[in-house]
Amino acid sequence: MRFLVMTLTLAAMLVASCRSTSAARDAGVATIQVEVLGFNDCPHTAEFLKRVQRAAANIAGARVVYIDQSTLALTDLRRGYPAPTALVHGRDLFGLAAPTVASLGCRVYPDGLPEEAAIAAALRMSVDP
Repeated sequence: MRFLVMTLTLAAMLVASCRSTSAARDAGVATIQVEVLGFNDCPHTAEFLKRVQRAAANIAGARVVYIDQSTLALTDLRRGYPAPTALVHGRDLFGLAAPTVASLGCRVYPDGLPEEAAIAAALRMSVDP
């Protein structure tokens, strides 16, 4: 009897842990982490971080984490993304290729710093590709 109870309990735990991403989002569980990379010497980092935070606030399950690139290990390739950059699942939100060297630099977006709506649209595509 004890074995049956333990088996049923384990089966219930496994089923519960297999909830879909949509169900997790509906339950308010963070399903997407947005890493905003930047450092103080890049003038647009603070504004970009604010825009990403505002955009993510309207997307269930999104969580924004700021990473100061100047504090990363010299070999961490995230240092090589120009600041500011947002990564989701380790990829640039706007399609910039991954760096091959870990050197700090500032980013110039072709059409200026992305607006909150463009960031939100890109985040939604990352959540529900």
